[in-house]
Amino acid sequence: MRRSIQKEYSREYLVVRSGAAWDPQRAEDVKLLACITGTRSGERVGTCRYQTDTGTVRVRVDGQRFTIDIFELNTGTRVARKTFDADFCPPGLLTTDGGADIPRQMLSTMTVDDRAAVLDPYVKRSA
Repeated sequence: MRRSIQKEYSREYLVVRSGAAWDPQRAEDVKLLACITGTRSGERVGTCRYQTDTGTVRVRVDGQRFTIDIFELNTGTRVARKTFDADFCPPGLLTTDGGADIPRQMLSTMTVDDRAAVLDPYVKRSA
């Protein structure tokens, strides 16, 4: 059986965070790297309902366990590791085909607040 691995690389903005520490403009001002890994936790969240153009779609949602590792870029040293479970129905889904492309099964997701709770203690805010 061939296992598909999806990797996502993105620059994300934490909605309630501001200042130079959270949004450095120069590469040399970046001090930390956060790596997020998600795996199925084995817990079933339940069947979640989503409204589409053609009616209500039911999707089985399983829990996901996330690990966030924070590294100091200059040394490569891991300065933190936090693991937590996401076990709720995602609040919404984006669809490009009136709901026909919504999967029958998916994993729960983390929230912006989950990420911020892990990162906040390590990001210095500028005055």
